[in-house]
Amino acid sequence: MEMNSSKDAQQKIFHGKPSFVDKKKMYPKSRFVELTTDEVQEIMDRAVPETTKKATKFGMRLFNGTYLLSFP
Repeated sequence: MEMNSSKDAQQKIFHGKPSFVDKKKMYPKSRFVELTTDEVQEIMDRAVPETTKKATKFGMRLFNGTYLLSFP
């Protein structure tokens, strides 16, 4: 009798819905989720760290000559 209850518990644990499935649209034959343009843009924006963005901006200002250098 205990064996059946342990199998039922395992079935509930291992055969439940996966936690990564959410309300996004998924096609039945695909394992990939369809993303909106805004979601893709947000991922792209977070791909480059803020410090890299600041360093690039400073370097471009130096290169273009819009940053005034002063030597003593």
